[in-house]
Amino acid sequence: MSEDGDGLRWLEVLRDFEGDRTGDIPSLDSLRKLLDCIGDPQNHYRAIHIAGTNGKGAVAHFASVLGMRSGFSVGTYTSPDLGDLCERIRLNLEPITQGQLDAELSSLRMIGEAFEIAGLTKFEVLTAAALSLFSLEGIELGVVEVGMGGAWDATNVVDAEVAVITSVGLDHQEYLGSTVEAIAEVKSGIIKEGSTVIVGPVSQSVETVLLTAAQRSEVAEIHWVGYDLVVQSQSMAVGGWVCEFQTPYGTYSDIFVSGHGRHHVQNALIAIGSVEALERGPLPREVVEDAMRYQTPRGRLQVASREPLVVVDVAHNPDAARAVSSTLAEEFSHVDGWVVLFGLARGRESEPFLRALNPSTIDELFVIEAPGSRADLVEVAHEASLLGIRSHLASSVDDTMNQVLATVRKDQGVLVIGGHGLAGQALEFLRRTLP
Repeated sequence: MSEDGDGLRWLEVLRDFEGDRTGDIPSLDSLRKLLDCIGDPQNHYRAIHIAGTNGKGAVAHFASVLGMRSGFSVGTYTSPDLGDLCERIRLNLEPITQGQLDAELSSLRMIGEAFEIAGLTKFEVLTAAALSLFSLEGIELGVVEVGMGGAWDATNVVDAEVAVITSVGLDHQEYLGSTVEAIAEVKSGIIKEGSTVIVGPVSQSVETVLLTAAQRSEVAEIHWVGYDLVVQSQSMAVGGWVCEFQTPYGTYSDIFVSGHGRHHVQNALIAIGSVEALERGPLPREVVEDAMRYQTPRGRLQVASREPLVVVDVAHNPDAARAVSSTLAEEFSHVDGWVVLFGLARGRESEPFLRALNPSTIDELFVIEAPGSRADLVEVAHEASLLGIRSHLASSVDDTMNQVLATVRKDQGVLVIGGHGLAGQALEFLRRTLP
């Protein structure tokens, strides 16, 4: 019998492909063998599988709420987390406990050792834990977010009825390819025979790649945002948007979507289309109304404080930064400049990100080392200065937040941006310090 903490300790010594991004692309062979040894739990429930450059987490969140409101018991698996591994695995939107995770990991370790399964990575084991817990807890619908790419991602052991590709942009190019078309090909790997495919707004060249993949897999249906999935109208309201959605199965009018950003509304539409595809029909209006009002996931243009105004976002690539910039200009137009805490994870380029964020709106930039980062902070500050941004080298998140909150003007806003780890640290600081 294992002792408390054995499973989590084992997890920490496994190769962290998600963190180090070194070496060859992982094979799914070891993971498939492990899952086979525990009865292939990923086949015990229906599934929605979500890939994409941006928007995956938000779509997973909306789809999970819609699934619950439609009567399913729902398991949700997302990544990365904002500081707590248990956030990644949710049962009816509630994170599992550390005890549950540790016990499941301990079980997987014993099975892996008994069957001499070598080469498992940290993310593969977390994926196995999520898929196993969904089965053990009697989940009826698994909503599973891809970690990176699609074809060779650990989550692609799932044979989902609905495959979602939210967007395709340039990200993780060292692994996914140097063009959006190459990246689209990798993401299309989640499309399975007989599935229904939901695609967010993509370029014509990416559309061609995904259509070819869908035809190759002989999918049941494919639905496209901008064609048969349309935001017919949207107008700003307090704390969100009032929208009209057109889908292959009908129209949903006067729907309030909680949260900030036009892209957020688009993510809501993709989720509606995904659950409709699962149900093979329209959703009851009250289901959509209720789900769209549900609290948005943490770190997605989250207003963490109003006095002073602090907005936290997990954006970590130029496309996401551009969406944040547009939202700040449209929904926070009363703010006269932003004080930005900025830290990108390793392998990210700061100059395109800052350019997309709109340097003219940044009064001051505090360059901080994001969790897991090996970025040259001096180089990042130099790149910022070339864009006309006044920048400072910062130490810890807590110290920097204390300094910024004590000096920010009433007409300014504070923006924390650069990835999940930084967002999580800032939110934890604000939870501890603000009333």
